[in-house]
Amino acid sequence: MEKIPRPLLGEGVIFYDYVLRGLSFPLHAFFRAMLVAYGLQLHDLPPNSYLHVACFITLCECFLGVNPQWGLWKRIFMVKRQKPNVVGCINFQVKPEVRYFSLQQRESMQHWRSKWFYVRDDSVGKANKKLPAFTIKGSVKKMVAAEADSLISRIHALMNQGLTGIHLIALFLKMRIQPLQARTHPMWSYMPTDPTQVNAEELTPEEVEERVARLTSSSVSSSASLDSPVVPYGLARPREEGLEDPFSQPPLTAQTESSDEVSESPTQVADPEVEEVSMKPQRKRNRESNPAGGDDKSTGANSLKDAAELQCKTWEQKHADLYKELADRKAAEDRLVREVTDALVAQRLEQEGRWVEQLNGAARAITLNAKAKEKLQEASKVLAGLIRNMFPDEPVPESLGGLIEFFKLATILATRLDSVDTGRAATGPDATPAEDQEVGDA
Repeated sequence: MEKIPRPLLGEGVIFYDYVLRGLSFPLHAFFRAMLVAYGLQLHDLPPNSYLHVACFITLCECFLGVNPQWGLWKRIFMVKRQKPNVVGCINFQVKPEVRYFSLQQRESMQHWRSKWFYVRDDSVGKANKKLPAFTIKGSVKKMVAAEADSLISRIHALMNQGLTGIHLIALFLKMRIQPLQARTHPMWSYMPTDPTQVNAEELTPEEVEERVARLTSSSVSSSASLDSPVVPYGLARPREEGLEDPFSQPPLTAQTESSDEVSESPTQVADPEVEEVSMKPQRKRNRESNPAGGDDKSTGANSLKDAAELQCKTWEQKHADLYKELADRKAAEDRLVREVTDALVAQRLEQEGRWVEQLNGAARAITLNAKAKEKLQEASKVLAGLIRNMFPDEPVPESLGGLIEFFKLATILATRLDSVDTGRAATGPDATPAEDQEVGDA
């Protein structure tokens, strides 16, 4: 399992907590242009910054009745950079002097960097579709102060009516819409069964309450407290005719200004009052990625070079992982061979122990039978001599002759029993039928 993201060429890294806070694909035109303006990639932002952008888009489309406003965004938010070269190092924060909604975000989010997945960018090589490299030098129309003031006044009026940041979060969750995703129409044109929904299944009040609690530190007392006190634009509250919508987007590069998806209005392009968007960290990044100040071809070459280096590092890591896997497999096979060998040796030693015990038993039997045979032979000789001495000149009576023949037969029987007992001790307790028959004949 990968401990750090290693995307292949044409892949992006998406963290799971981003999706919970309104991210989906393709990106909303405002959010994509914002990334271009700040020179950011998706993984540069922490989850709470995604929630800020999602709620800002929801506020503009559902309660202000306008498209997301770049000038309004800059009026409310500032960028705070933390440690460089760290995932989630750029924060969007509300300016201290601005009165705005509190989202009651979680201050501590442990282990959010440990859950990610890859998304393939199929727009590689297509103009105006992919996220550009870390470079920015463009111009943007300054929003007229009166326009920003008017929208700020409307926001304060909404806050005075009881609208909170929790209501904004609950609203897009109930609508089953990802605010950071490109949609066929704004949220003020939302329908109960809408193609902009990521899921047509309606959430229960308890599910909405649980999801809001997951994203914030707010202790929601009941699902009724999540209902907005201000009716959002939609079927129940149609957007007023003639409502001014000063279209304003983040600054775009010269190559993307002609895009219909995120282009500026003709009045903005013709307006001579523009501001240069330039940030020191971005300039530094531009110098590092393109020190000679080359054109887009050199920037693209640098991007391909970086991607190739990342691809090589990925292959090296995979090769190291494969080598480790093979080494572990060989070690397991060696352990198995040792265990089988030890089992066979133990079985052999046990068999040899049984053979030694059987041989010792046979030796004991041979010793006992030899002594018995010797004693019987001596008794037979003594008895035969005694009988002949009793009848030196006369024939031995028939009854005593039978006794002598009995002792002779007993000697022969002892000899045969000796051989049979020896065979039994060597081969086991069961005698063969042939041996039993031989003893019977005797």
